[in-house]
Amino acid sequence: SRRLSIQLVNAGKKNGSNLITSYWRTMRCCEAISKMHDDTLRTEYCKNRWCMVCNSIRTAQLIEDYVPLLEELPNKYFVTLTIPNVIGLELPIAITNMQKTFNSMRKVFTKRHMKNENQYLVGIRKLECTYNAIFNDYHPHYHLIVDGKQNAEDIVSYWLKKYPNANRKAQDIRSADENSVKELFK
Repeated sequence: SRRLSIQLVNAGKKNGSNLITSYWRTMRCCEAISKMHDDTLRTEYCKNRWCMVCNSIRTAQLIEDYVPLLEELPNKYFVTLTIPNVIGLELPIAITNMQKTFNSMRKVFTKRHMKNENQYLVGIRKLECTYNAIFNDYHPHYHLIVDGKQNAEDIVSYWLKKYPNANRKAQDIRSADENSVKELFK
């Protein structure tokens, strides 16, 4: 995190960012360990999203909290839903549209379940966004763990109807395992 932090500080100074204080706090994350009165050791964390240490802790806590719930799902599938890459200015709109599409899909699944036509949609979803430095664009996508292969296939079908420009091969369905949970929460 130190090298990243110093780069963020320098970029922040150059661009006049209001996050300079947070970048410096990341530089000092876990810098000192203090021995407490009861002989336990303590350190201070910056709790910033870009800090590798704090993100690792956050990921471990999410896994610990959600794994017991996910283990209750009898037929888990890991699903990836993608859209075509977008430029930076289009990213907020793309993410908002993805959220709206997903919410409308949940409503469809709920109505199907009420009519006893389909299994209720149970699972967890996480938004991930990667950056392509070569093309200077962003790739927002969802990772999901859902119960039931049919649900997974219906989700992808619905997604492709709403995003006809999305590459079918980029949408992925596979049986979930412990690596799926790590991928979901990374």
